[in-house]
Amino acid sequence: MIFTTGARYLETQGHVGCLPDEKQKKTRLIFNITLTLDLDCDGSLVKDTLENTFDYRVIKTVVDETLASRHFAVIESLAAIIAEKLLNSDDRILKVRVNIEKPDAVSGAFRPWTELELSNE
Repeated sequence: MIFTTGARYLETQGHVGCLPDEKQKKTRLIFNITLTLDLDCDGSLVKDTLENTFDYRVIKTVVDETLASRHFAVIESLAAIIAEKLLNSDDRILKVRVNIEKPDAVSGAFRPWTELELSNE
């Protein structure tokens, strides 16, 4: 069976941006990450255990570790690295979509964002 799962509104901060003030302080970021999973790989979908699904904590861990690894000039490269790490973290993941918002980047009523989708299909 194919399932879609993920994490919405994961808010954190990281060193992202190419403007001088963005290089000095952390930037607020909001992640929306969607995974498409084939959870019927071993035929044990009827078991109600964590081992038969995807542990959401992996998403937060990948985001936190990636942000801590270095400064990113643009959120597109950050999205690509996170998507690739998640896609490679579990053989049951068929597709990853990473959406990142930078709500404080521009004053006003809009939120700049980027979105990337990677697939093993």
